[in-house]
Amino acid sequence: MVKFLKSKLGHVVLSLAMIAVASLGAKAAFASVDFTGCTTMSQGSSQSACVMKVQTVVGVTADGAFGPMTKAAVVAYQASHALTADGIVGPMTMASMSGAVVTSGQGNCP
Repeated sequence: MVKFLKSKLGHVVLSLAMIAVASLGAKAAFASVDFTGCTTMSQGSSQSACVMKVQTVVGVTADGAFGPMTKAAVVAYQASHALTADGIVGPMTMASMSGAVVTSGQGNCP
């Protein structure tokens, strides 16, 4: 995945994801999202209903598949919300996406 993000295509995907998140601005926090029953998600996760919630927040097509576009958009979201920008949607990222104020700077709990 690191090679993908360093590639030209990876840069384009990440740039598009960052533009999408930036264009959403405060809209991303328009309503709280309920992640009850969701566990940590990353690229390849099969929790389609939970992944669709993430995709809605980060502004990519909500198809339930956590692929490279979703990961890039999650990284952009995390970076713009002072979270660890690792593309993993863990407890802290879900809390932020749910409208909670996250102050630790950690995207995920150990």
